Order: sequence, then structure tokens, then C-alpha cells
Amino acid sequence: MTNENKTRSKKKTNTRIVKKSANVPGQYLGYSLQGTRFLVKLLEAETGTAVSLEVFDDIGTENNSGKKIAEQGKSALVGNPIADRSKDLWKTFSNWIDSIKTGILDVNRTSFEIYVSHPKNGNIVRKFSDAKTIEEAKDAISFAKRELWGEAPEYEKKENVALSIQEYVSDVFLYDETTVYKLIQNFSLNCGSNSPQTDLRELMNKYLCPDEIIDYVLEWSLGWVKRKTDMLLEKSLPAIIQVNDFRSEVRSFIRKHDRRTILASVSISQDQDIIEGNLKELSTYIKQLELINSKYEDKYSAVNDFLRAGIDRSYWAENSLVHESSFDEFEDSLTREWSNSNEEIEIMHTDKSEIVRGKLLYLKCKRLEKHLEGLEVPDHFVPGCFHALSDERVIGWHPNYKTQLERD
Repeated sequence: MTNENKTRSKKKTNTRIVKKSANVPGQYLGYSLQGTRFLVKLLEAETGTAVSLEVFDDIGTENNSGKKIAEQGKSALVGNPIADRSKDLWKTFSNWIDSIKTGILDVNRTSFEIYVSHPKNGNIVRKFSDAKTIEEAKDAISFAKRELWGEAPEYEKKENVALSIQEYVSDVFLYDETTVYKLIQNFSLNCGSNSPQTDLRELMNKYLCPDEIIDYVLEWSLGWVKRKTDMLLEKSLPAIIQVNDFRSEVRSFIRKHDRRTILASVSISQDQDIIEGNLKELSTYIKQLELINSKYEDKYSAVNDFLRAGIDRSYWAENSLVHESSFDEFEDSLTREWSNSNEEIEIMHTDKSEIVRGKLLYLKCKRLEKHLEGLEVPDHFVPGCFHALSDERVIGWHPNYKTQLERD
């Protein structure tokens, strides 16, 4: 370890911690597109609206007057789901016509939407989306027929339509014209910015959440939506959540975790591979635990605490949630607590071996509760900071840790 690594400067502390982490703040990524879109609808919908999952469409909303929005979500990481000859596109419109036929959807009281996670386009779908009157809808259908079937009445290109979409295209072109025109009139295309989660973050910030805890609230909100819908589906009930219920829950959560009372963690428990990789590095703070014969589970937990505390510390500093000088004061306070506890144990447990005294000191420090700028910190933060101090050899658990480490 170089002298620079041992320097306890604020800048180096933040850099060191970030380097050892494989994650970044804002671990609300990885949830399905449906879950993300469901949360978007809960945030966007008016009071009194119900949002549903796989009830009358992928994501559905229904307000107090019975008006519905039926949304089909399309991921666009690969390919274009709304291209002129896309199976996804024509199957979607065919499914909507089936829902209208069976009475699930009333074409006069339903808005139909396709959401695509990335900016994509298609000539036909754009014509459909731009049609806001019945006449424009007629023109849009005529345009689509010319593109796929050719000019009426011969439709010379009809037989050349790919087998994968022939049935779906026919469902749209041959169904009752009045209904199809109304469907097109009520249809709109909505493309995301390339990142549904980024779009969601901006929406959450705009509508409900202070920026300083937005990642934490997003992670909780996505989890809450998933748990609620899963529980309903497990009971064979329709997965429907009332907007009022969701907003009540999320506002309570925000009030509870507002930075005036708590510094919310933006980190999550690290993956096993990351932790085991750090254990193999045998950093100084791990060697410190080995000096007191700590179990593997204790070292595993120590790595997780160390990395998570580093992520949180970096995020709080970068987002001005905590002044950088406060971290130095916090470390000084921990060092004083360690020194006092060390002296107390030396006096009260002279009959114990050095390893036992070291274990007692470690356990006492690990259980310590401290506030940062008067705010509560997550459970992993104090232990993680103690490990950071032990990594720099400012503190140690074994009574003769400096000698032991130098010998090692």
C-alpha cells in the first residue's frame, strides 16, 4: 500500500471507496419495463384513477368516469417493434380489435397507446398516431393499405405480406371500418428517451420527491408496486392499484426518510462475487479482522459494510447532502470512541487474551450508534467507517495491531 493510499484526505477517502465498488448510486435499475411503466402511470394519473397490470392490457388505467387508457409496452433494445412490417405492431392492433369485439374495451371511451422504451419510428405507426380526426384516420388506414397491400381494389401486393403478420394485418384492414377509424383516432405513440428509468426518475422528482433521496424512494416504489401486484395475482385477483393508495404510501415513505431526520442509503448489498473478490485482496481492514480470528461470516459482512458505506459517503458528498468537513468530524468522533473503548477494555479485562480483548473492542465499536450532522445513518455506515479507519491503520482491533501488521 502506497503512502498516498494511507493518507486520510477527504478526496482520497472518496476515491478509494468508489474504486472498490462495482455499483453506482441509484440501484433501482433492472426492474421490468412493465413495472417501470406501472409506476409511471401511478405518478401521472389523476386522483381517483385505478392502474392495472394485465387486466385489459399490459398496463391499463381507468378513471372515475370509466374512461380507460390501454397501453402496450415495447422494449426496443434490439430491433424496431413499430416498424411498418413489425409483428409486434400488427399483433397489438389485432389484440385491441379482439378486446373491442368481446366488449372488454369500448372504442369510444378508450385511449390506445404504444410505449417504446427507445426513440423509434415507422411510417405507418406515425400516420396512425398523428390522426386526430376520423378523416385523418381514414387517410392513415388508406396509407397503410397502399404500403402493405398496394392500390385498391387490386391490392397487388397483398399476397407478398409476410406470413408472420398476414393474419394480424387482415384483422385490422377487414374489420368494421367505423370501429377501426375510431381506434386509430384514439391511438398515440409514446417513445422514451433511451432509458425508462431515467424518464421515471425525472417524473418522480417533478411530482413527489426531493432530489436528495430520489434514488432511494424509486427503489422502494418499484419494490412496493411489484409486491402489491404479486400478492394480488397470487390470490387470483386482478392486479389493480388505486392511485390514491399509492400516493399515500409514497408520501408517508418520503416523510419518514426525508433528509431532515435520516440520511437515506442509496447502496444495496453487494453481490457475492464482488465480496469474495474483495476478500481475496486481503485489504488491511480484512487483515485486522484476521488478527482477532474473526469468522468468515464476519469478514464477509465487513466487506459489504465497507463498500456500502463508501457508496453512500460518495453520493452524499457529491450531492451536497453532507458537508465534506462533517465526514472528518465523524471519523474523529469514531476514533475517540474507539480509543475510550479500547482503554476501558484494557482495564476491565486484563485477564483476557489479546485476541479476546480485540474481539470485545470490535463488537463494541460495531454496535455503536452515531449521527452525522444530527441525522440518522444506515446500519451499515458506522461499521463501514470503522473498517475504513482500520484500513488506514488509524485504529485496530488487536491490542498490538501495528506490530502485527508490520510483521505480516
